Amino acid sequence: TGLVTTFPGTGVRDELGDVARSFSTLLARLQEYTGYLRTLAGKLAHEIRTPLTIVRSSLDNLEAEQVPAAARAYLERARQGSERLNAILLAMGAATRVEEAIGAAERSRFDLVPLLTAAVAAYGGAFPSRRFAAELPPGPVILDGAPDLIVQMLDKLIDNAVDFSPAGSTITVRLQLESAAAVLEVENSGPPLPAEAPERIFESLWQSRGGGDSR
Repeated sequence: TGLVTTFPGTGVRDELGDVARSFSTLLARLQEYTGYLRTLAGKLAHEIRTPLTIVRSSLDNLEAEQVPAAARAYLERARQGSERLNAILLAMGAATRVEEAIGAAERSRFDLVPLLTAAVAAYGGAFPSRRFAAELPPGPVILDGAPDLIVQMLDKLIDNAVDFSPAGSTITVRLQLESAAAVLEVENSGPPLPAEAPERIFESLWQSRGGGDSR
């Protein structure tokens, strides 16, 4: 959806018409800027990918050379920095793909319970070093939405839960009904989220690798 950029009375030749035309121009420019921001992540990801690949391949070549021990620390820092940039690049690309998927997704009525049952069974095979449990309602939970996007969201939560839980631990996928809402939780053992997480956890591209309990 876009901004409505046309005000009533823009064709009137008086002071109110001048004001209406000024607001219409302002909103049109805001519309253009908003469109630019929506595509910025994808554009940056495309532009950064090639130079970052050059940097990483150069570091690979340097590590194969006889580098003085004193310089190894700087080489390792450069490697860590390139890995962080690559992680940001992947996150930007993922954010762009998610936005495109949401815009193109077709809504349908579906039962969330068998969808989650199948997903949890698949995670057990994909991550054999973790145990998976499902706590689901006994009856159907009918939603009007996009099943593929639900699974995509759950995939991200499970990836996070695996990263921050010890091997052999149990990751629980829980679905509860609260009033007219279906509440989906992913619970894992591990260190707690940092203090600033509640205020920043839904910011685009924000991440904290110091520990986290995915719930």
